[in-house]
Amino acid sequence: MEKIFQLFSPNVKKMLEEKVYNQSNQLEEIRLRIQKPIELNFFQNYLLLEDYPFTEQERMYFLRQLTNHSIYRMEEPFKQGFLTISGGHRIGFSGEVLTDEKRIKEATFFNIRIAQEIKGISKPLLKNIREGNTLQHTIIFGAPQTGKTTLLRDLAKQISDSEIIPQKVAIVDERSELAACKNGIPQLDIGVRTDIMDNCLKQFGMFMMIRSMSPQILIIDEIGSKEDVQAISEAIRTGVTIICTAHSNDIEELMERPQLKSLFEQQLFQRFVHVTREANGAFTFTTFHKENEKLDFYKVHKR
Repeated sequence: MEKIFQLFSPNVKKMLEEKVYNQSNQLEEIRLRIQKPIELNFFQNYLLLEDYPFTEQERMYFLRQLTNHSIYRMEEPFKQGFLTISGGHRIGFSGEVLTDEKRIKEATFFNIRIAQEIKGISKPLLKNIREGNTLQHTIIFGAPQTGKTTLLRDLAKQISDSEIIPQKVAIVDERSELAACKNGIPQLDIGVRTDIMDNCLKQFGMFMMIRSMSPQILIIDEIGSKEDVQAISEAIRTGVTIICTAHSNDIEELMERPQLKSLFEQQLFQRFVHVTREANGAFTFTTFHKENEKLDFYKVHKR
């Protein structure tokens, strides 16, 4: 958390430290809007800091700290719309856009998403997504901010580090959220036998990984486009096991998503894992067989 607080001026930094004291593990986002109060988003509640508006002076301080006093370094992040910093925290931008150049000209709104690791969260799931020593093609789904990426990240680690069935894992991390690479180095623990293709479109990264790194398990976050679906269909036929995530509120809604429907019609996935969050912050995971038969349910309390 210290790496995030250092982005703010001393007065704001001190205030943030006081506000999140004893609940930093519940903080999920810090939202900054020009001339508006700084917003702290915790699970199920938020706090507007009315006495601390995000002024132009604070915005410039924030950008200088973010770029080590070299604003020109923001050119590529302003095209991507986000930047990953040390510690794996991801900062999204919005504001005035240069349409012709397809990039942000002036960032005046920021969303700092706090990277979280809950090591071991996926251990109970492993037995449900394998048959014997073979891991099954699996799709993890749920509403936004329910823990899909947290679960997927730990799955990569557990599979990679397993003493029972250790396997070569490849992650195509299109938005630098799973491994949170900085200068090509993962900031989060994704296991000793895991290789990363960072900041690369999924449909290209999957086949680059298959050709160059010969993975046994291929992990992708947030599928949804026709290109993603086509690439997954082809990748599965190379013999690699796919584990991925998708946005959906329930399994019926997932099955009806137009872009993904062909995957389910071909019965390419054998396990479906529904992730939800309870009011106390606990994660729940419900596993389904491909025939929509419920296999298991378990709960993990956030630490």
